[in-house]
Amino acid sequence: MKVVERDDFEKTIWKAFDSLIDRWLFGSSWAGRWSGKPAESAQKYAKQLSVAAKTIGSSTTAKDVIDVLVKQSDVLLKDIESDAVKAVSDTAVFSRSVVSTYSDLLWVWHRISADRWKMSKIPLRTTGRATTDIEVDHLVPVAVFEGLAKAAAAGDDQKYYSLLPPMNSLGNCSLLEKTFNISKSDKELGTFLDDVHEFKTKTLSVKDWTQALGITDALVRPKATTLEKITESITAREKAIKDELNDFIRGTRARVDVP
Repeated sequence: MKVVERDDFEKTIWKAFDSLIDRWLFGSSWAGRWSGKPAESAQKYAKQLSVAAKTIGSSTTAKDVIDVLVKQSDVLLKDIESDAVKAVSDTAVFSRSVVSTYSDLLWVWHRISADRWKMSKIPLRTTGRATTDIEVDHLVPVAVFEGLAKAAAAGDDQKYYSLLPPMNSLGNCSLLEKTFNISKSDKELGTFLDDVHEFKTKTLSVKDWTQALGITDALVRPKATTLEKITESITAREKAIKDELNDFIRGTRARVDVP
């Protein structure tokens, strides 16, 4: 193979690899392939790759090799697609202590939209700390949500607890690099954002930031609206996030934070 042909071949291989590896790594994990009986999954995939390797060994052109690799990649991804989509669609937690479950989902979601990633990678500092923490945090704080639920329930305990699930929904969470913890405060998200350097100096618009992250006014200023509208916003945002993640699994969306 000549130098130019080899260069073209290697670039084609790496381009195909880059476009598939994230879907495979995250998708296979979400599909549960490495929990329960991981050895069986590993054996199954190793057998498939062994067959592909033998086919490649008998190939006579670079195009034949690429065709085999692309076909095998499609087989691997199709094997996990439906299970991964179902897992993402079904993901939900009901305790504030385990919202970190959403970490991988949000990590990917923040990176599959150019506008969202542009805003997501900006550290939000409201203190003099030089470093920020990256964590899954509530948009509508727990204390605020629980207070609104109690008011709406008007002393009916059963109704109160029935109103709480959206509080820990994926739609009420985001993976933020910041110096403040929303969930442990009774302050609104908007109060924190007002104190962020970029917003105070008008170098960044709160509206642009919230729109990019799918955060409605009801989630920014929950005390100024009703629990019903907050819940509607959370439900819609959860659906939008999961729809985009499932597009990523199916290959119709890709990460924008890598070349």
